[in-house]
Amino acid sequence: MKKSIACIAVSVFLLPAVFCQDVSHEFGKFSQEEIAMTTFARDPQAEAVVLSDVGELKFVDARNGYELEFSRIKKTKVLTRAGIKYSEVSIPLYTGNDGRSESLKTLIAKSYNFENGVMKATNLNPSSVYEERLNNRWIVKKFVFPDVKPGTIMEYLYIMTSPFLFNLPEWEFQARIPTVYSKYTLYVIPFYEYAFIAQGTNKFDIQSSTVDKNFRTFGAVDEVMGQQVGTGVKFQQMVHVYGMRNVPAFRDESYITSVDDYIMKIEFQLAKFNNPYGPKEEIMSTWPKLIEDLMRAEEFGKYLRQSEKNAEKAVAGIKFTETGDLAKVREIINNVKTSYKWDGYSSIYASKVPKDFAAQKTGNSTDINLFLIAMLRAAGFDADPVLSSTRANGRISTQYPFLHYFNYVLALVTTPEGKILCDGTDIYTRFDRIPTRCINDRGLIINSKGENWVTLSSAVISLDEKRLIMEPDPQSLKSKTQLAIQATEFDGAYYRRNFEDDTLEIRKFLEETGFSQVSKTGTFNFANNEKSYTITCSGETEIEQIDNKLVISPFLNFYQGENKLTQQTRTYPIDFTYANTESYKCNIKIPAGYKVVNLPENYLVDNDIVKIFTSYKAEGDVLEIDCSYGFKKSLYQPANYRDIKIYFDTIVRKFHEQVILEKV
Repeated sequence: MKKSIACIAVSVFLLPAVFCQDVSHEFGKFSQEEIAMTTFARDPQAEAVVLSDVGELKFVDARNGYELEFSRIKKTKVLTRAGIKYSEVSIPLYTGNDGRSESLKTLIAKSYNFENGVMKATNLNPSSVYEERLNNRWIVKKFVFPDVKPGTIMEYLYIMTSPFLFNLPEWEFQARIPTVYSKYTLYVIPFYEYAFIAQGTNKFDIQSSTVDKNFRTFGAVDEVMGQQVGTGVKFQQMVHVYGMRNVPAFRDESYITSVDDYIMKIEFQLAKFNNPYGPKEEIMSTWPKLIEDLMRAEEFGKYLRQSEKNAEKAVAGIKFTETGDLAKVREIINNVKTSYKWDGYSSIYASKVPKDFAAQKTGNSTDINLFLIAMLRAAGFDADPVLSSTRANGRISTQYPFLHYFNYVLALVTTPEGKILCDGTDIYTRFDRIPTRCINDRGLIINSKGENWVTLSSAVISLDEKRLIMEPDPQSLKSKTQLAIQATEFDGAYYRRNFEDDTLEIRKFLEETGFSQVSKTGTFNFANNEKSYTITCSGETEIEQIDNKLVISPFLNFYQGENKLTQQTRTYPIDFTYANTESYKCNIKIPAGYKVVNLPENYLVDNDIVKIFTSYKAEGDVLEIDCSYGFKKSLYQPANYRDIKIYFDTIVRKFHEQVILEKV
């Protein structure tokens, strides 16, 4: 599903066989080289290294046919104290619509430390494994390796069973630390064929497809005088192996949708079922067929239709204060935002029946947005669901009609002024915007008109403007400082969401950005998302004295102190989510008996990518500072990476310059 698709086959099992000699990677066995390793030669800066990661998938007999058994053995060497964070492990488990779920059958984890010539193993205490629910479909089993320090080898083995044959477990060859060896072996019965999607690479170091020498049976099969009798089928499995060696770390995670969009991995999706007693069945859907199935689904299309009566009542209960279609749409959307509470779960299916949702006024993203669509329709507007994927979930590849890649539903409504994408879960954004978590390439419109897509990006430019007045006092080495932050659009939503108009949270933020004391705060327009959100405060900031000079940091700590783009090159886009402008205006009152020296130079660059502007001007006893920067688009291609990295270097430097006042 991801954006970077390296190679594609209708069935992974039609790929040519490539045979490679393999080595043993058994549980609990390590080489002397692995034990003695203190740095990784291929990546000396690595905090840790994956020594080996070996997975195996089998189809095992179950009561109603087959289920999947997935096993994994992973060994990781900790090299530095910073690498200790890789001692935390998460194992995701999926639950389907029908209540069936994946389960963890076996889990063994050990930490190995080589001390005084002896290898000491510390076992994971099973009671320390805990469970975290992400949403109504996913839970995560978590644990932390015991007794981990630089030099520790961490190893775990787990076996997971799954009833979901439609989607084999994916395999990630790449991690945030380098990987020496990664291999995935699949033993697949011939009744199922799968689509194969490789991301981030078009070549494997190890790749083979062979026929298993052993025979298996489905149903009752006997042999009489060398002849097969009975109603069952005798068959041989296909064995498919994919492996990579010396995979580099995935380090540059700044300004991307999701690591999952770009990391080297392989995925499988059921494409065809070869019925042993009948004809073949094509499983691979088409977008029109997928749309049709959703419109008939109990927890989607049927939910939407059954919401009509409750939606009509909800619309009738709104006391509209304005006239006009756009105003009516605004009030309906805002009514949903304030009247119904999102439970934090994202899904493409409703979690409850419409009657219960209307009564309880809480639900997942689909409960809320399908009900919003029903309300818009009840008010006479043309509105449709939009199937989408959040940024954290990854982008959709329009080449593959796989439903499980989606995890969110938005609303699209047509007004005389044009089409509006909206969302009823986010109380901090404008009625005609979607949350930043949903700004992710495109979404699929679900209606009877066939396959149609809508762009989810936003052309709106947000503004984050800060205005300061500073009055430095040479005696106390403090500056009386007044601040006003004015933020529009997505920047305004950011402040609203993070502070929730909470004075204590705002004070904490101001103290982190350079205020040594905050005496007074105020906010404006918190409840009106269509106006800029404003935060004001007065307090004190520190100044520094060196000999007879005062050193003032006019930008405080509002801007990042280092360039987040650290790699020399990049093969994937730079994604800022939305375009914004950062504006900073500061007036510094020059104390009596002081003058400005070493004033930073004015600067301007204005091109197709960015505008960076700084101006310093001393007039009388006031120093006026006017600075701003903004990237002009939300998304840039890898070809622009080098230039953007240089511009960030400039921004970091220019927005941390200091002003020096000298005693006359």
